[in-house]
Amino acid sequence: TAKVWEAETGEEVFSVRADGGVEDVAWSPDGALLAAGSFGGHVKIVDRSDREVALLREDPGFRVSAVRFSPDGHLLATARIPTDRAVPTSAVTIWDWEQGRVVRRISTLAEGLAFDPTGARIATAGVFGRAEIWDVESGRKVATLAGHTGAVNDVAFGPDGSLIATASTDGTLRLWNPESGVQVLALRGHETAVWDLAFSPDGSK
Repeated sequence: TAKVWEAETGEEVFSVRADGGVEDVAWSPDGALLAAGSFGGHVKIVDRSDREVALLREDPGFRVSAVRFSPDGHLLATARIPTDRAVPTSAVTIWDWEQGRVVRRISTLAEGLAFDPTGARIATAGVFGRAEIWDVESGRKVATLAGHTGAVNDVAFGPDGSLIATASTDGTLRLWNPESGVQVLALRGHETAVWDLAFSPDGSK
C-alpha cells in the first residue's frame, strides 16, 4: 500500500493498494494524479480523491520496479523486471497512459527511471553498474554512464538537464554530463548502499 499524507498535519489523505505490493510511486507534473507500480505487474493511476483514472497492465510474469510521468504528463514510463525466468527480457515501457497504449519498449533492465526536463530523453538505472540515456522517440541509446562498482538503484536529471545523478549500492552518488556520459563528480560518505536521490528544485543540492 502507498499512503499519501498531509505534510503539515501528518494526517493520512488516502492510500493506494496494488497487487503484490507497491514498488514505486510518482506524481504527475501538475500534482493531480498519482501513479503506483506494483509487484503484480500493473500500474494504477488515481486522482487526489482516490478515484482510479487508469490501470495499465504489463505482460504476465513481470513486476513494475519504477514509474515516471513525462514532463508534459502525457506519457508514463514503467520499468518491468521478470518475476519468472521463463518470460522475455526486461524492458522500459513508454505508455500513452490516457489511451492505455504502448508507445515504445526499450530493451534494458532498470530499477530507476528519469525523464529529462524536455521529455525527449529518459535515463535508466541499471543493476549491472551503469546508467543509460535513451531517446524517447526512437528508442536509441545516446549515452552510457559507467563507473559505479555496484548496481545503480536510482537516477535523476537536474532541473535544467545539464547534470544527471546516480545512486548505487557501492555507497556513492555520482554526477555526470548527460551529453558526453563523462563523470563530473563522485560523492562519497555513505557507509552502505544508496537507494534513492533527488535534486533540490533549484539544482544547487
